[in-house]
Amino acid sequence: MADSEKTQLVLGLGNLLLSDEGFGVHVARMLLEEKVPGNTAVLDCGTASWYALPEMEKAAKLIVVDSIKGGNKAGTVYHIDVKTSKCNAGDGLTLHDIDFMETLQWLKSSPSETIVLGVEPEKIAYGLELSETVNSKIPTVIKLIQGELKKC
Repeated sequence: MADSEKTQLVLGLGNLLLSDEGFGVHVARMLLEEKVPGNTAVLDCGTASWYALPEMEKAAKLIVVDSIKGGNKAGTVYHIDVKTSKCNAGDGLTLHDIDFMETLQWLKSSPSETIVLGVEPEKIAYGLELSETVNSKIPTVIKLIQGELKKC
């Protein structure tokens, strides 16, 4: 496949009803209003990443955006290359019932590159709004996404 034919997928994960847990969805929705390369799809998957399996299998590059409980200070931005990370399916990169690493194992054809971008949540409670700390990280994560998209 020629470089110009490579597809990229940005997948926003999260639960909008649980404040900072909805981070990935908020980012995906904002990214849909931005200009992205023509070979890029942006999907808001909520908490059901497995629904995106057909699109994930077509992607040469996959960028996943989600809240990540890594045990650091709220607002910490994570940039994880799944292929070089020491994470495994048991580490549970997300806060969902079926974590994203499990979903990756179901792929028949994996993207050549998978990046996970996330933010340490401050507040996981019923509410539609992100905390100020996490909301302030959206521009940083969007810039990281745009940088990743330019690499492909």
